[in-house]
Amino acid sequence: MYIYLYQRHRFISSLVSPAHLQEGDVCVPPAATANLVALAQTQAELDADEGALNEADNKFRDSVLVGPSATRAKAVRVSFPEGRFSSAPRVVLLQAVDPCCGDTFNFWARNVDANGFALVAQRADSQSGWGQELRVSWAAYAVPAKDEL
Repeated sequence: MYIYLYQRHRFISSLVSPAHLQEGDVCVPPAATANLVALAQTQAELDADEGALNEADNKFRDSVLVGPSATRAKAVRVSFPEGRFSSAPRVVLLQAVDPCCGDTFNFWARNVDANGFALVAQRADSQSGWGQELRVSWAAYAVPAKDEL
């Protein structure tokens, strides 16, 4: 079975044998990616999302306090301002704000709907949790309906 491999927020390959994994690599089974948004995008995808975000009429940027975690991963619920989006927006540009201690993380959005999403932070450089007051910035923009394009 092949997996998607991400390394320090960068997409490496979708066809990686588990035998090729190295310590610190983050892998996601293909079936699990169906509900993920903005998981370790390529630079071209990041640039495209930044461009789409800049062009979008309905967009919102913010950050959320994730805080410390005793485990390697932690999820927090992020709510959009009431009525901001009429349908699930695209959530992009997830990144740590002033991380410390040399810690590195992977972030993704799950269960995105018009009201918010679950932000998942996972430590990439260790199998343990973290002590810092981790804050993650993010952006969301309304995706035009197909008949609006």
